[in-house]
Amino acid sequence: GGRIIGEGSSGGLKYIFMALFYLAPTVSTIVCSTFAVSEFDNGDGTFDRFMTADMSIKAEGADYNGLLLYARIMVVVWVFGLPMALFALLFSHRRAIKSRKSRRGGKHL
Repeated sequence: GGRIIGEGSSGGLKYIFMALFYLAPTVSTIVCSTFAVSEFDNGDGTFDRFMTADMSIKAEGADYNGLLLYARIMVVVWVFGLPMALFALLFSHRRAIKSRKSRRGGKHL
């Protein structure tokens, strides 16, 4: 009871964890780069603002605001949601993990 993934169903789970281990930091870095803005002085007291990650995108207007909304959603998913989901998954298997006799564990782990 209370398990997210049942016994014997983790055959590919090791590979999913490995993929997420490499993907999550990269995706999180890309998503967070959306918020970085570079300002350029026009010399007349005004500034032009561009996304640092892509200087062809002005940091203003509906398109940029759409990117910010999408980036905020992805921050929730990748930066906070994924670690919390993985924590919940590992926490649900905590007894089996603690009682392991070897680093590899049994087939059900």
